[in-house]
Amino acid sequence: MGWMFDEARKRAMPLNEMAAALGVTYGYINQLMNSVRKTEDMSHDFCVKVARWLGVPTISVKIVAGVVRLSDFLQPAESEESAIERAIDHIQGDPIIRQAVRNDGRV
Repeated sequence: MGWMFDEARKRAMPLNEMAAALGVTYGYINQLMNSVRKTEDMSHDFCVKVARWLGVPTISVKIVAGVVRLSDFLQPAESEESAIERAIDHIQGDPIIRQAVRNDGRV
C-alpha cells in the first residue's frame, strides 16, 4: 500500500482519485490502508489495475502485497529417503516400469 500512496503523493493525486483510477471505492483503499482488509487478499484483477497504474509487472504487485510469496516459486526440500520412497511408489504403480524390474528389485 505504501508504494501506491507514495505514487499518489508524487502525482499530487488525492486518494479518492487514485481509488477511482483503480476502479475501487475510497472505502476499499481506506480499509487496505488501515489493515481492515489484508493486501494478501487482493484480487487478481485489482493487482492488474494497480500494476498498470504503477507501470510495473503484475507479479511485482502480487509479491509486494503478499498475494504471491517468493517461497511459492521454490520447491520444498525433500530428504533422500522421501525421494526414494516416492520413486519406488512410482515404479510400483507403473505397469510398464514394473515389468522391467526383477523381483529382487534389480533392473
